[in-house]
Amino acid sequence: MKDHCRNNVGNWPTREVAAPRGAKGFDYYSLKDRAMAETADYGLMLWDGKSKGTVNNVVNLSREHKPVVVYVAPTKQFRTIKTSDDLRDLLAQGDSDSVERIVSELHLGDLRHGTMLPG
Repeated sequence: MKDHCRNNVGNWPTREVAAPRGAKGFDYYSLKDRAMAETADYGLMLWDGKSKGTVNNVVNLSREHKPVVVYVAPTKQFRTIKTSDDLRDLLAQGDSDSVERIVSELHLGDLRHGTMLPG
């Protein structure tokens, strides 16, 4: 955002995403992430089992009906996310305290009824 990209080792083309004045932290980066989900064809995420931002990216891409593969570092496994059940299974692999916070802060609601992602 603004004049630089945090992680662009391949020197890929970028575009600026404007943030409201005073936006910072998660609010700041989630704007960029939403724009990325709209533009991307698919997602590959690396999740430490704790990051709210990574889960938010998975949700954003899934809601756009885009394929998402997540490497879950604590279990050293790849997970493909297409449905609410897949997301629930992914979250079960994370740190329980972090996941509880993530579900609350991202307003993921009741994943048991498949209400958050396309089925």
